[in-house]
Amino acid sequence: MNVLNRLKEEPIFREVKRCLDIYDANKKEGETNLEVMNILLCLYRLLKTPISRNQIVKLFNIANGFDEEYKKLNYFQLCTLMYIIGKDVDYDDVRMKIVTEIKRRLAEDDAMLHADNAMLFFDSMVCPYLRKEEKKDILVKLFSYKEQTAYSKLKMYNATGRWFFNWDKTLSLSELLSKKEYHSPYE
Repeated sequence: MNVLNRLKEEPIFREVKRCLDIYDANKKEGETNLEVMNILLCLYRLLKTPISRNQIVKLFNIANGFDEEYKKLNYFQLCTLMYIIGKDVDYDDVRMKIVTEIKRRLAEDDAMLHADNAMLFFDSMVCPYLRKEEKKDILVKLFSYKEQTAYSKLKMYNATGRWFFNWDKTLSLSELLSKKEYHSPYE
């Protein structure tokens, strides 16, 4: 069943679609709404079907596929977009643009002095949607490692399995949401 048809048929999905449409109609240049990104992630998990390319390019402002559009995306948008498209070959052009943007950001002078770039670096190293060679290229460019050293360092960065963004798609939605619940330190 088409995602849009399902959104029209089921009240919860219809309401989420309405929220996304309101966001899309009222968003400002360069604005990021983390709640919308979280809704998008939840929607993706609830539907168990890909979100249409049209919806993705609209929500992330990447309709033309220009490098400039990807430069405007922040850390969380890049990770969310990469998480949603995953290894889907239909989005390989988008995936390549994201990888190019990650490499560009991390190649800037003093890139690692900015928290968002540091998080992007560590999350890129464990991202299952970046190829090993792409990760190696980032390490070589950023730290001037030789190829073999870069592969050794990559193993070290991957030892944790996760840094800031959770790439794991095997967790159920309830597990993900329960992590966000408030727990009193006095309980």
